[in-house]
Amino acid sequence: MPPPFNVALQTAVDHLVILLEQWSLLFCHPLVAFVQLQGAIVGLLLAGGWLWAGVMRSREARKQCRRRHQRLSKPYSCSQQQRFGPPGGQAAAISGAFPGVTVVLPVKGCRAHSRRTWRSQLTMLYGGSVEFLFVVDSKGDPACAAVQALALQLSQHMAGGARVIVAPPATTHSQKIGSLITGIQAAGRDSKYVLCLDDDATMHPHSLQMLVQALEADDSAFMATGYPLDIPPAGSSLLTYCALAYHLPLLIAFSIRQATSFVWGGCMLLPLAALKSDAHVILQAWRNGGYSDDLTVAAVCSQQQLKILCPSFAIFPQWLDADMPWRRYWNYLRRQLYVMDTYTSPHNRALNHTMMALHTYLSLAFVIPTVTVALRVGIWGVQVGLLPTQTVWNGPGTSLRWVHVFAAGTCPLSTLSLTLFLAAFALAGTALLWMVAVSCALFRELSPDAQPPYTAEMFNWAKVWAAFFVSNTILPFCMVYTACASSIDWSGHLQRSLNLTLHAVRWIPKSARLVALGEYPRTTGALQVYELQERELKLIHEAELPTAIKCGAFGTTTFASRALVTGNFLGQVSWWDADRLQEPLLQFQAHAGIVNCLDCCGGQPGEAGPPEVATGGRDGCVRVWDARQQDAPVVAFEPDSGSQVRECWSVAFGNAHEQDERSVLAGFDNGDVKLLDLRMGKQRWTTNLRNGVCSVAFDRRGIKENKFVAACLESRFHVFDARTQHPEQGFASVESTVAQGATLWGAAHSPHNRELFMVSAGDGSLHLFKYNYPDQRSEKAGDGSIRGVAGTVEELAEASFSSQPICAFDWSPDRLGLFCCAALDQCLRVGITTRLQNL
Repeated sequence: MPPPFNVALQTAVDHLVILLEQWSLLFCHPLVAFVQLQGAIVGLLLAGGWLWAGVMRSREARKQCRRRHQRLSKPYSCSQQQRFGPPGGQAAAISGAFPGVTVVLPVKGCRAHSRRTWRSQLTMLYGGSVEFLFVVDSKGDPACAAVQALALQLSQHMAGGARVIVAPPATTHSQKIGSLITGIQAAGRDSKYVLCLDDDATMHPHSLQMLVQALEADDSAFMATGYPLDIPPAGSSLLTYCALAYHLPLLIAFSIRQATSFVWGGCMLLPLAALKSDAHVILQAWRNGGYSDDLTVAAVCSQQQLKILCPSFAIFPQWLDADMPWRRYWNYLRRQLYVMDTYTSPHNRALNHTMMALHTYLSLAFVIPTVTVALRVGIWGVQVGLLPTQTVWNGPGTSLRWVHVFAAGTCPLSTLSLTLFLAAFALAGTALLWMVAVSCALFRELSPDAQPPYTAEMFNWAKVWAAFFVSNTILPFCMVYTACASSIDWSGHLQRSLNLTLHAVRWIPKSARLVALGEYPRTTGALQVYELQERELKLIHEAELPTAIKCGAFGTTTFASRALVTGNFLGQVSWWDADRLQEPLLQFQAHAGIVNCLDCCGGQPGEAGPPEVATGGRDGCVRVWDARQQDAPVVAFEPDSGSQVRECWSVAFGNAHEQDERSVLAGFDNGDVKLLDLRMGKQRWTTNLRNGVCSVAFDRRGIKENKFVAACLESRFHVFDARTQHPEQGFASVESTVAQGATLWGAAHSPHNRELFMVSAGDGSLHLFKYNYPDQRSEKAGDGSIRGVAGTVEELAEASFSSQPICAFDWSPDRLGLFCCAALDQCLRVGITTRLQNL
């Protein structure tokens, strides 16, 4: 017979009690005690930091309280003026005595709290001239109209005028940094300082004046900064509190003393003249790959020993959005960590990587012991709950069962470490609550009219600590992911870092994919295919080849078949199927040395004639190949016997408008440009441009010769009108320069508008030009012959993408304005040029 139910239940409970005791003993290991002691140390450090931060803010609150009472003791009238500052007070008494200030605010969009924040910024009191520059990246940004309407509404209460300016799209840095640079460059001559503010940092009425006073009073100080205390709206989500929890430990670094080594990008008061002259190379560091405005400035100040002030009054309420979706929080956290792996110097790198390691360690030192303590306390809770089912007293000479529950006698060290951990974080929680309460009291002193009044009751403290645990749990994983991932979405700028040197990039026709060609550090060939998926550039195929690849192109077949042709460092030309890149379809020897360049023709609609490939090599030869005839070139143009061999750097097909017509342009390292007639099999025209020719290109392959461009060393390019060839003067041309002194690595006509072409420069910039035809494209010369007339070129846009040369560029054949480019900084970039349809 089976045992009665109550007997079976008691047996099961007894087994569970034994199992729980065994699990509890696992936490008696010395390693667990060591981990918990480290957690207790972290808790004590946080408690001490928050306590000291509270002391500093409390002193400042009392100081501001005394000053406010002193001001109120002086008679004045007019309630409206009382709201915005007493007319007989300090600001009016020293009107005009303060140096001019330009306030630069990068803004994007108009969120729930934006108008309240902008109001606090625009109505700051100041005893000198001040101008507000709101910088947007588009005229269509909703912030434009909102800022202009608010400035008009508050015009009677503003210390200076406000205007909205548009910053160009950022390329080598974050859009915020691009907006800051634009605002600084637009700052008025009367300004001595520039105050860079985040558009979500709520300012106090006297914040600007007090910051300037602090900087003016300390001749040894270079700049002043502050830090925010995040304010969550009622009913905020857990992820909103996670963003708040990320900032809470960082607040300590900005509170322990008046001079700090840290900078917050939401409030930076800097000398304008030093920025405009870039005496401390801050702007240069921002431009060349800057993603964090504050970490870059902090690194420069640390390296050059520039003093940073962080006065105790410089703490600002920053309202968060009530709801933060997971994707947005993840990207926010990734950006916070990504900037720690960007740097402008070895010193900056060491500083940032040290902070990365310390941040990861402190997070783990909190999370791991918290998990062990929670598990052990949970086991204890279950054991205590099961005590009524156990015999707690076995007679004289026996011990109580509850003593076994807490294992007080078997592992006192682990119990002690657990107790210390709980005590340390109880103290830390108390210190945090007091520090926040004191900071809110300081807010009320600095902004007495703020509604609603700032209080510690605004915070849901259960969510604060839950978010503190969740955010520190996620942070190490996010840190590893960010360090391993090679791409990130930063304000619409997609960047991917590679472990290879790129020599060519090409869009795969009729797809959202592109192919990158180059070499690995061990000089083997690299062939990678990327796909643009939403806002990510995903590597979908990679092949390592025995020999480095120098060049590549599509065009020998229809777009549907997507045959890729490449040339390598051994002089070989290979055909590949872009959808199956395991091995080449065919390969043959084309040159005695490196295949520097190649171009394809005949496979696309509108291109008459057979599919062919033109190649140029280090051996100085230009050869035309047909895939059906691999043993010998269709046409070959060799250097003259006995003459000095000049490298061919670029080739391009053109004039393929009839079955028997086709030309090849070739550019050489000595500045020669040669037009080769394939039908006649001879050179038709040549000229010398005085500098090596890096790139030549017809505006279209499949039309009668119209015009072509040649990009050279020493920043020069030439556009030739190919419709009219004079017997002696050749083709008319116009010369222009960009990026003074830089090599022009390439020039590529847009496949959607042949009058537009992009020039890639050695200083990392791209320049978009438009060719304008003359009223008459030919004219009679003095001897009665007909000669061509060149048009003009105008630069439509320019953007800096890298501090290294843009060595490869390609337009998308399918999407107007879409392009990809590669630079020698080992980065592959995808961008788009807008509004081309209007040109």
